[in-house]
Amino acid sequence: MKKFGIVLAVCSMCAALTAPVMADAYFGVGVGKSTMVLGGESGDAGAALHGFVGNRVNENVAIEAFVSQMGEYSEALGYGYTGKISGNSVGGAIRLISPVSESVALYVKGGLHRWNAKLSVSDGYDGYSDTGSGTDPMFGVGASYDAGGLAVRLGYDRYMMDEMDVNILSVGLQRSF
Repeated sequence: MKKFGIVLAVCSMCAALTAPVMADAYFGVGVGKSTMVLGGESGDAGAALHGFVGNRVNENVAIEAFVSQMGEYSEALGYGYTGKISGNSVGGAIRLISPVSESVALYVKGGLHRWNAKLSVSDGYDGYSDTGSGTDPMFGVGASYDAGGLAVRLGYDRYMMDEMDVNILSVGLQRSF
């Protein structure tokens, strides 16, 4: 969580410093519900957080960088053991935007993300843990409502991670310069 705050602060500072150069720059944060899908089974992974910074190239295209904390899925495995999977991600995407009105827009996005995941199994006394990482595609869809430089975004993102996928439904705030 501390790393997320540091990365978000750095992204926000970079966005603020480059605002004169990037006239259509923006940054934002979001919170949502995460679901992890593994082997056809899905489970609630709790709260997800993400931060993003981007630049609108034109009315219909934006380039975006993001960092996401994907939540933690936990399940009782029997015999007193509990398994947990958690993950985070950093990446970039191209967002294609379709304005519906002056203040409402729909979007789709796709890109790549570098993820890290941790698996742990424990009975409260002894345990096992392993980590994995990789680079895989991600995509999302959403809508935004812009109220003069401050927008509310509702989005659904899917992060592919080897044999596991993470789905995040989120709401966020976006500040444009």
